[in-house]
Amino acid sequence: MQRFGNILSSQNEISTILASIDKDIDYLKKIYFNRRQIKVENLVKDYSEGKITPNKYYAFMSNYAEKYGIDILPTNQ
Repeated sequence: MQRFGNILSSQNEISTILASIDKDIDYLKKIYFNRRQIKVENLVKDYSEGKITPNKYYAFMSNYAEKYGIDILPTNQ
């Protein structure tokens, strides 16, 4: 319970740090992301916000993985 209290008391500081990290990530995306990566990121965002159906999301991701040779099936260990 004490740990939870510490987290709550640090919430403003944590929010400030996270906002700074978000700005840094956005800056790096502008430098390093290509059109394909931006498209995937936007699709993930739309899916998480409920703007697209799970069927559309998983169909796109499956096609993307197949097109770029990404193995999505679990491997036997």
